[in-house]
Amino acid sequence: MVADRALEQAYEADDPYLVAASSWSMVQALRDSGRWDAALDLIESGTEILAPYLDRDDTPDDWRGITGALQAEAALVQARRGRHGDAWAAWDRADRWAQQLGPDYRHIQTSFGQAVQGANAVTLGVDLRRSGEALRAARALDEDTIVSVPRRSRHLIEVARAYGQRDEGAAVLALLDKAHRTAPETIGFNGFAKDLLLELSKRPPVGMTKDVRELCQRVGVAA
Repeated sequence: MVADRALEQAYEADDPYLVAASSWSMVQALRDSGRWDAALDLIESGTEILAPYLDRDDTPDDWRGITGALQAEAALVQARRGRHGDAWAAWDRADRWAQQLGPDYRHIQTSFGQAVQGANAVTLGVDLRRSGEALRAARALDEDTIVSVPRRSRHLIEVARAYGQRDEGAAVLALLDKAHRTAPETIGFNGFAKDLLLELSKRPPVGMTKDVRELCQRVGVAA
């Protein structure tokens, strides 16, 4: 409801950038509720409204940044629905914007930039159930280049998901512990992290039962 109201206000203001930025927030709500076609339609409309401005010299970089962020969301939507080719095609479109904007650019609202594009590649591999692709992407990315601490924590959770798909519990535990130390509030509200912790509590790695229990207590997961 909050995202929908923001989008409505952006259209009333007749501000293309606000429309695109509000669309980005709404797309995440649609993706998480499984409304994939609606999410992709909103990405398309948000991108189209900015298109006439993107080649102008007086257009702020953030207009290009939110365009890239919308394409990154398209990649995540397609990955969530299991469409490998479409997901990576959208990721490539987003990455062209990230490369054009340069290594030092970061869109504040979305964290879009080259580092987060690397993190998005991990999520694509995980959601597509291709853990090898996810872990290769993780190894290629220095997590410290992700400036946003909550986003860095979420990246660590995504890498933990990849190891979880390989049933490597010790690695999952280590990464979730690091995610908690990085940003406790992020892991506390992350459903994937909680699911991983519940699974670890049922089948803890050898010699790590106490460690699992302690992390569950810190995160607030009843194990």
